[in-house]
Amino acid sequence: MGRDENMAQCLKFYGFLPYKFGPYSFELHHDLQMLERDGLIGTDGNQIIYKHGDGVLSLGMKKIIDAHLLRVASFTDSNLVDFIYDRYPEYSIFSKLKRKMTYVKDRTGIMTVGYEGQSIDEFLKRLIDEKIHALVDVRDNPWSMKYGFKRYQLETYCNKMNIDFISIPSLGVPENIRNDLKETGNYTIFFKTYNQLLLDRAGDIQYLNDLSRNKRIALMCFEHEPGRCHRSALGKELARRGAEVVIR
Repeated sequence: MGRDENMAQCLKFYGFLPYKFGPYSFELHHDLQMLERDGLIGTDGNQIIYKHGDGVLSLGMKKIIDAHLLRVASFTDSNLVDFIYDRYPEYSIFSKLKRKMTYVKDRTGIMTVGYEGQSIDEFLKRLIDEKIHALVDVRDNPWSMKYGFKRYQLETYCNKMNIDFISIPSLGVPENIRNDLKETGNYTIFFKTYNQLLLDRAGDIQYLNDLSRNKRIALMCFEHEPGRCHRSALGKELARRGAEVVIR
């Protein structure tokens, strides 16, 4: 493993996505606000000041950070932008400074996606990579303990990334069906019950089918494995009705 790869593994705390001036992390920005609120750090212009002195970081981590900072310490702002954009042109696609790579949403159809195990930045980056026009939240209760995935947070971040946000709780799994699954662990009954529910959701399904003809949409829920999530059944029903669907 080379020096850059080793450093990347050691410092992989956050995911990043392309934003106004290059790589950006909404989660990192949120955490910095919380740390400042709690008095652990201070900010002064473009600097972050640690208020607890020694003991905040391990000696090994300090050496890694110092070595990384030393590489760019003499860079001007312009040098730093060039350095990052040349190495990671995919993060310049929305830049207000200059763009090293073009980006066009030129796909249609439907994909399903779960956010389990991903940060909000990693999740949004995935939507960008998939050229998604609209994120459709099909959770019955669009709430999450994971930062960034409550409905109002997710809608805000999607809007910032020029992704439409649509919430359709009626295509989610009602609480009583979720509770039955928790008690029995029987996915056969779970999917059979959910498929019965979809018989009364023809209007919602047709809406998504029509939307996907001109745009690429993502049907979102929590679980990483589609085979354990109702989004796979919803995707199959949409495919049965003629939509182009990729289940993930």
